[in-house]
Amino acid sequence: YKDDLQPTNVDTHTYIFPSDVVDQSDMRTSITQSPTYGPRMLDSLQAVPSISLITQNSSFLNEGGGNIREEYPASIEMIFPDGREGFQEDGGLSNYGGRFTNFRKKSFRIAFRERFGPTKVRYPIFEGFKYQHHPPAEEFDVINLRSGSHDMSSRGAYMSNRFTDDTMLDMGNIAPHGRFVHVYLNGRYWGQYHMRERWSADMASSYYGGSKDAYEAVNANDNFRNDEEVYDGPGRFWNAAKSLVLRPDPFNEASSHIDIANIIDFMLVWVSGDSESEFRSFGSSVEGVPFKFMIKDADGYLRPASSGKAGHPGPLNIMSEMRGGLGGEDFRMLVADRIHKHFFNDGAFTPINNIRRLRVRTAEARLGFISESARWGFRSPNSWESYQANLMNNHFRGLTDTMVSRFKSNGMYPDIVAPVFSQHGGSVMPTTPISMSSNARTIYYTVDGNDPRLPGGVPNPVANVLSLRSGAGANNVSNPLFLRSPTRLKARAYDTRTGEWSALNEALYTIDSEPANSRNLVIAELNYHPDEPSSAEESAISNDRDDYEFIELLNTGSRNIDLTGVRFDSAVNFAFPDNTVLEPGERLLLLRQRIAFEARYGSLPNIQTFEYTGRLSNDGERILLSGPASQPIMDFTYNDQPPWPAAADGEGSSLVLLNPDSPGESGDPSNWRASRIPGGTPGEEGSSGLDYDTWSTANNLEGGPQDDEDHDTISNFMEFLQGTDPLEFTIEPVLILRVDALDVGNAVRQYFVISFRQSMQALGSLSLEISDDLITWNSAQELTELLSQVNQGDGTQMTTLRMKQPTESRSGPLFVRLRGQ
Repeated sequence: YKDDLQPTNVDTHTYIFPSDVVDQSDMRTSITQSPTYGPRMLDSLQAVPSISLITQNSSFLNEGGGNIREEYPASIEMIFPDGREGFQEDGGLSNYGGRFTNFRKKSFRIAFRERFGPTKVRYPIFEGFKYQHHPPAEEFDVINLRSGSHDMSSRGAYMSNRFTDDTMLDMGNIAPHGRFVHVYLNGRYWGQYHMRERWSADMASSYYGGSKDAYEAVNANDNFRNDEEVYDGPGRFWNAAKSLVLRPDPFNEASSHIDIANIIDFMLVWVSGDSESEFRSFGSSVEGVPFKFMIKDADGYLRPASSGKAGHPGPLNIMSEMRGGLGGEDFRMLVADRIHKHFFNDGAFTPINNIRRLRVRTAEARLGFISESARWGFRSPNSWESYQANLMNNHFRGLTDTMVSRFKSNGMYPDIVAPVFSQHGGSVMPTTPISMSSNARTIYYTVDGNDPRLPGGVPNPVANVLSLRSGAGANNVSNPLFLRSPTRLKARAYDTRTGEWSALNEALYTIDSEPANSRNLVIAELNYHPDEPSSAEESAISNDRDDYEFIELLNTGSRNIDLTGVRFDSAVNFAFPDNTVLEPGERLLLLRQRIAFEARYGSLPNIQTFEYTGRLSNDGERILLSGPASQPIMDFTYNDQPPWPAAADGEGSSLVLLNPDSPGESGDPSNWRASRIPGGTPGEEGSSGLDYDTWSTANNLEGGPQDDEDHDTISNFMEFLQGTDPLEFTIEPVLILRVDALDVGNAVRQYFVISFRQSMQALGSLSLEISDDLITWNSAQELTELLSQVNQGDGTQMTTLRMKQPTESRSGPLFVRLRGQ
């Protein structure tokens, strides 16, 4: 090294050659040379992203060795098979799990700590998957790589933990996000893994705000016993929660410390499978986040559960303590409500959604699993496939009804039938009759969002009462309702003799709406690279220019559209809440940060606004807006390079769709323009620009468009199109023609380069024309290539093009001119 200089940091960059991986000695030739699977190996190794782990501690490569609990320096890279940019960071590598087992394929944990490098990896690791309620975070201090453990062979087929995480998320709860990846350890293929968030204080702060130091996280093993470990935080909030569970009225007294709906959902999922009784939990007294629970180890879950498990008392005996306390009647009602929400209608635990959830993950893992089988051989691809097929064709088809029957047997769900709606939500006309049926004779319902039942079991005085008549079959039927406006209908059946209530049924109704699709919904404006904060008000909120991003959506149809289930599957993380309705011609805004947006643009009380997580790429990226059936509504890739409008790339303008009513190919840059107003026009139709007559009047011109008011040889109309002063003599030429040496196709040649100024407000256009003889003029569009469009900061932009052919290819003169129209 040179004197007084330090060596640079060590950079790691992995190159994976799939054909060499197939030939590694660890790979089973029964798979790699199989006539069925061998030809698919290269595709299998590129079916999911790859994680490359590089470490100097060779003990990690010892399949027969024990788990390494101490953290050792390592590099982690995420590599995508399609070539998109991943990440590389340094962290601490260790094994986790396996306290009482020693699988050859071990799980890994990567912790990002200051002694290894950055304290977080900042990358959208889990983007690209549908999450209705909790889009994934983009910063992580720990990442787990789960091997599959018992689920690899003896108890399941690699899917249990991913399935239970997804189920809790679908129920509206927080749970670790995940994805399947291939893992390489010092260049050796180590199998397909479940890459997963780690349930911790850091994860809690990512989703509920505040510092991770404000949270406590708890780990408990073996039959939910009460010797749990508080591994983040001091444990005072957790100990207080445990004490409150033992109070005379734990349902009401512990509700600020324990998320009761969440623990019920946790138990409903856990008792419906066959996994170990272990959990993790986090909460914060400072942030007002009651403890939330997750299934820690779901290995073996995808097997039939024992019939006696449904009434399990749960962690801290919460279920039995709350059931027997003073608020027990209200707790039991909430349990019934959560069962009805998830096990009936279109609930998360109905057969169709259980099957869908597993089918999606099976499709994600299927091709990559061939490589997993070749590496470890715990299951053959055929055995793995058969296991999943049996779950979808048999197990899940009867599981929901089986569990509801068990819940009833354990007193968790009443025999009185919750009201059944003749149409369960969706679009209705004002003349559409909505009737309800039950085995009871009385139904209480509300249309204002209130529960028809008050705590203690008293009917809500704001609820409406329906008396039912005998109908066809076993249930009684009400007279119809007619809804005049979007409504959330909530109803319970009531037995006037016993005072028993049914579970709550609720549904959302829109009036004369249609689902969002590519014919009625567009992204009309996009501020992907906002200008820097410029005012004191903005700087007081945020100096991060990305916080001023926005996306504008527009209903181009003639009917209300229901945005329920509409989401972004690429670029940002956002899914519309249920019952979001956009009227014809109405716009709504998605904001990265509401308070930053309002500091720049003010509040927009008449516009629906929502916040997304993530951020739009300043360099351009794919945007995929999907409908409720996962159909693409708008799918395009914008860019910050020509021919995309340069003024939208951090120069103060937004990106505006030229013709929202007939958008054409949204990925075609010619269908977009930079906004004429700095910052764009969020929530409004983009400015139509400045017409010539308005401009002429504003400048007090006496002559017409072809006159030259300032005698500089440039007509008034050309001054209008170029954004110059029509009353000030200028020596700036209309266009500039020069010869530049340019590197094109790895060869430096001389090219004609043409530049001209263009107004960003003027309603009109400038086009370049070329001639060889000053007689015949032709458009230069096919003969030139755009080099740049640079915002001049005065309402104009400088457009620069080059001739496609180098000067050496031309013979004879070249004439160019600008045509304004």
